[in-house]
Amino acid sequence: MAIQIKSVEEIQLMRRAGIVVGETLALLRESVKIGMRTIELDAIAEENIRKAGAIPSFKGYFGYPATICISINDEVVHGIPGDRSEEHTSELQSPMYLVCRLLLEKK
Repeated sequence: MAIQIKSVEEIQLMRRAGIVVGETLALLRESVKIGMRTIELDAIAEENIRKAGAIPSFKGYFGYPATICISINDEVVHGIPGDRSEEHTSELQSPMYLVCRLLLEKK
């Protein structure tokens, strides 16, 4: 695979995407509460990404049904959001690992 040189516009889109991802992760960190279902966090992430004029790139990718990949504590990485929730405060220090990528629509 050859190295692809990005245009200035592509680099600007990548930078903006990174900012939206960072803001979304910060919002999720602020939003998580004990007992909250992972599907609720997914909805928050999707709403924030779309509000920023972006598209969640995981959603629909090879049939993936969600905006984020999320795992709680000892779960395997890249879990699909659902009805799972974190119930224990002792494990809430770092309850979730989130992976979220997006593509920005060219306007």
